[in-house]
Amino acid sequence: MPKVFKPDYKNCRVIIDATDFVVEQPSTIEQRVKFYSHYKKGCRIKIVIGCSPCGLITFVSKSHGGRATDAQITISSGLLDILEPGDSVLADKGLPQIKTLLDDSGRNILLVMPPFKHDEHFTEDQIDSTFGIAKVRVHIERIMQRICVYKIVDKFSTEMLPYCDQIICMCCVLISYTSNVFVKTKVSGFCL
Repeated sequence: MPKVFKPDYKNCRVIIDATDFVVEQPSTIEQRVKFYSHYKKGCRIKIVIGCSPCGLITFVSKSHGGRATDAQITISSGLLDILEPGDSVLADKGLPQIKTLLDDSGRNILLVMPPFKHDEHFTEDQIDSTFGIAKVRVHIERIMQRICVYKIVDKFSTEMLPYCDQIICMCCVLISYTSNVFVKTKVSGFCL
């Protein structure tokens, strides 16, 4: 467990986030509807990636069309089923449904997300909390950035779609074996 996690997130099992990749526009209307992302204004596939606090990729979901939400992908991926009581999961703001599911399960699994802004401004405690979470979540951001280094994921052709899960998985394996996400980086006066 890296030192940066020990004060507040010593029970962190996984850091999760979703990412997407460009897909060539499919020929059928059904596929276009499935893959079109209104948010990104184009055809995409999306996955959820999980990494351990030490920076190894420990979970990669199957790909979904760009229309799927981060919560839908996380739920269908089976990730929640393999979590154990007492685990903490660090995530982005886009997963409040997951928090509700975990809270209702009674399994004592904590989902840690940055706070939502309810008024015009964040309170000082919310700012501190957001910074604390971002300081440790940066590792998943680095991993997602490294996946994009592999040119094969720049744009999936329709012929590649049946193989996209294997291609993405292999990129993740290569990242886990060749990269160190704990590169000294100066962020607002802190060395990560």
